[in-house]
Amino acid sequence: MTDTLLVTGASGQLGRGVVDHLLDTLKVPPARIIAASRNPENLAGLAARGVIIRQADFDDTASLVEAFKGAD
Repeated sequence: MTDTLLVTGASGQLGRGVVDHLLDTLKVPPARIIAASRNPENLAGLAARGVIIRQADFDDTASLVEAFKGAD
């Protein structure tokens, strides 16, 4: 697997669980994971692990365009 993965809603219970599963169970390198949230400040723990953090709000199309850049 060489794709960059994007997880939206990464600060929520399901999104955080998905990111943790990618990191801990599937051993995806953190630099290949983009965690997106309306509140990226809530993702500091993931940033500390090397995950790429981006702001994304489904009510703001421009934020989604930026957040999804580079995601496969």
